[in-house]
Parts: sequence; C-alpha cells; structure tokens
Amino acid sequence: MLEEVLQPIHASSQNQQHRRRAGQIYKGLRLKGTNAAIGNIFNRKAALRKSRIRAAWTCSLFTGHREVL
Repeated sequence: MLEEVLQPIHASSQNQQHRRRAGQIYKGLRLKGTNAAIGNIFNRKAALRKSRIRAAWTCSLFTGHREVL
C-alpha cells in the first residue's frame, strides 16, 4: 500500500492527486520523525534482492547448477 503511494513521487506531474496524498503522508512521517521509514522500504527491497541472488549463487556452488543465476 505504501509503495503504491510512494511511486507517483517519481512519476510525472500528470497525477497530482496521488502526489498530493504522497506529500501528505511524507509530511506526516517527517513530523513524526520517522521519514526513515520510506528509505527502509527501499533498502529492505534491495536487501531482499541481494540475499536472493546470494542464496541462488550459494545454491549453484553446491549443486553445480550455474543456470540458477
């Protein structure tokens, strides 16, 4: 849900309603001092992606299935 709201920030200004809502949420997070939450979402996604690649790579070491990557 949060990601759906955050997406339009990077989109063009065609969808201003979404941007306004995203701005309000961002402002709310900043007021609470938890705007790190936004960064955490993206960091967590990146970390997941990295660990998945690492897991696939380790798997390929033991099984010899290089096509896992």
